Amino acid sequence: MGYANRIIKGASIAFVLSVLGTGMGYLLRIFIARSLPVDDFGLFYSMLTFFSLFFVIKDFGLGSALVKYIPEFMVKGAHASIGRAIKSSFLIQLSIGAVIGLTTFMLSDYIALSFFHSEKASFLIKLFSVELVLAISFLKMLLQGFQKIVAFSLIEAIRIAIIFSFILAAGDATLISVAVSYFAASMAIQVMMALYVAKHMRSLGNGKALPGSEKNVIIFGSFVFLGSISTFFIGSADTMMLTYFRSLYEVGLYQAAVSTSQMLLVFAGSLSVILFPVVSEMWAKGNRKELTTHVEFMIKSVFLFVAFAAVIFIAFPEIIMDLFLSRKYIDSAFPLQLLSFGMIFFSMNVLFSVILNAIGQPKKSTFTVIMVSAFNVAANIILVPVFGIAGAAVSALSSYVIGFLIFYLHLRKEIKISAPARDISIILSNSLASVAIIYFVKQSLSMNILAEAAICASLAGLFYAGIFLKVKIFTKSDMVIIRSSFPGKLAAVAERFSS
Repeated sequence: MGYANRIIKGASIAFVLSVLGTGMGYLLRIFIARSLPVDDFGLFYSMLTFFSLFFVIKDFGLGSALVKYIPEFMVKGAHASIGRAIKSSFLIQLSIGAVIGLTTFMLSDYIALSFFHSEKASFLIKLFSVELVLAISFLKMLLQGFQKIVAFSLIEAIRIAIIFSFILAAGDATLISVAVSYFAASMAIQVMMALYVAKHMRSLGNGKALPGSEKNVIIFGSFVFLGSISTFFIGSADTMMLTYFRSLYEVGLYQAAVSTSQMLLVFAGSLSVILFPVVSEMWAKGNRKELTTHVEFMIKSVFLFVAFAAVIFIAFPEIIMDLFLSRKYIDSAFPLQLLSFGMIFFSMNVLFSVILNAIGQPKKSTFTVIMVSAFNVAANIILVPVFGIAGAAVSALSSYVIGFLIFYLHLRKEIKISAPARDISIILSNSLASVAIIYFVKQSLSMNILAEAAICASLAGLFYAGIFLKVKIFTKSDMVIIRSSFPGKLAAVAERFSS
């Protein structure tokens, strides 16, 4: 099976399952948002964000390192190196988790009042501190490294289903029952993944061990770790600043906008699942030209699909917030518009970061995210105290665009990709034109709001597709990938958009 076929087939499977997981995850957020007061909703997701920093520290970049090196060890038959790398990673993560978890547990009352400004936070801090110690954070990444894409992509859906089950079993969705359900689901899913990975490891046998393999994993992981810390501040500085400078009520509003906009990441997230191990293998085998062709195709494809999805979110923010979460989150509409536009660039940043790490350039990926995170933290410190959730959204959008530009420059030097500036400009211009069409059509209609949205979206979709039929966005190289990877009818449709 060719690389294009593997990437697209794997991404397609991951996409379907990711849509399932993302959809279930968003349904869970809707359920929690409708069940809890806005400030409790803000407190819970602020707590998850707070502890996600410690999980990043505990991971120490070793999860990504295992995803990079497991395919290489497999190619070389070095199965013993896989086992040793997993054991070393476990001991390192257990030590880090124990130190941080015990510290936050003992300081829970102080943190609750000084940072979260709420006594309710104390129990949640204790609960998630225990999880921090017990959880093996790289287990899910092992599934990706072994290219068990179905299992990897199903994990989130299974976790959400377990959370739902525990909340419903509790009889009422309160702040405490939701937190306990999240904790119990985490423990259950850890056991399931551990059993699955152990079974797969036994099937591999011992094989040989490469000298220095554990050291290479740890060194690579340390560079990824620095990038992961910075990535955390890119994605979560806004929530932390809102928690400290503003109120849990505003955190709740902002989290509603963030979680809704992040549905647009499902396409890039699905690609990244299969991309890391496949790119790592292509790079190890020296298939540079083929890698360049595939990366250029993915840049164009992600922009094409995510941009139009963002158009819908930008054009109908009030409808989306009211329909899914309820009118008490309607003030999240403007941040949702800004964040949705930012997701176009953030989707690319996800792919660029994965590719740089997969080709053994974590330093450049790390350097980029450190620069962007520094900018994001500074922007949030300046804007959030004054402008609240709007300032947080502006900071995030600016960070995503800056990150996109820096990532692209680094990637271009490594694999000699050509800038599809014409195609990207056409896609962005077409997206903005589609928003304008929706705006003007909305002004001339007077009917049920959902019917208005359906008519406007349909007209914008026809306009969007029509422009791309005119400009012929796919090249001959793109069509080679499409023909080799998609069914004949889909390839024939794509042919109409090619030059």
